[in-house]
Formats: sequence, C-alpha cells, structure tokens
Amino acid sequence: MPFAVVHIITAFAILGIVRHYFFSKKTLTPRVILIGGIAGLLPDLDIPLGWVYDFVTGTSLNLHGLFLHSVLFPTLTLLIAIVLFIAKKKKLAVIFSAITFGLILHSSLDCLFGGVDKNFLWPLNSVNSCPEFGLAGFAEELDAMFFVLWLGYLEFRKKVKDYI
Repeated sequence: MPFAVVHIITAFAILGIVRHYFFSKKTLTPRVILIGGIAGLLPDLDIPLGWVYDFVTGTSLNLHGLFLHSVLFPTLTLLIAIVLFIAKKKKLAVIFSAITFGLILHSSLDCLFGGVDKNFLWPLNSVNSCPEFGLAGFAEELDAMFFVLWLGYLEFRKKVKDYI
C-alpha cells in the first residue's frame, strides 16, 4: 500500500490539474484542493482506531482495510454533494465532491499497490475485491518520486506560491 505522501500528493496533483484545465480558481480553491488531499488519508483513520482499540482492550486487532476503505463512504459523500448542489449550495457541494474524490483515490491507489486485504464492497461483500499488481514493495520509492514530481510540476508552472 502507498504511504501517506502518495495519497496526498496524488490528490493535490490531480485536483490541481483539474482546476487548471476545467474549473475557475474561485470554484476549486487551494483550500478545496487541501481538503481533497486530506480526504485522501481519511480511510487510514482505521490504523489509529486500531491502536486505540488495542490499548483499551489489551488485544491486538488489525482494523486497516476492514470498513473505511469501503465504497460506502465515498457513496455517502457523493450523495451529500449532489443534495448540496441541488440545494444551490455550490461551495459545500464542491467541498464534498473533493472529499469524495480523495476517498475514491485512496482506495484506487491502495488497490493499485496492493499489500492489504480490502473490503471495497463492505457491507455487501467482505471478500478482498482488489487485484494484486505487485507494487507494494516499491512504496518508499514511489512516495519519494511522487513528491519530487509534484514539486517539479509546481516549479515548472511557477505556482509553488499557490500551495504555500
């Protein structure tokens, strides 16, 4: 599975490119891109939740990939975004759309890298529904590569100040 930097930087990069070519800077603001990047980490909240469970109960339980990597959560945030868009609350709809994107991207990257059983279809199905591509051993290298490529892209576009 990829490390946190890949989840965040990939979301930043894709949302930044979408912003540059498809949306105005007023619609997809740096704050919304940041929210989308942070949402790319939300499914991994099950790791510290597992630590808390272990501490409280004294037993070891690996919660990673059991529930928060499910399509249930991006589906809920997408429905919220649609309802907000229909209710003419465009700013909130864009925020929830960015959250949905970050959640979907997280699971997609985990699926691409493999390494952890994922229950993408929970609660409908509790079987690992993700193919194994064998990239799990390259997580550190890809993490560094994504970060350097992102910084290079920002420098090339002369837009580093947009993110600082």
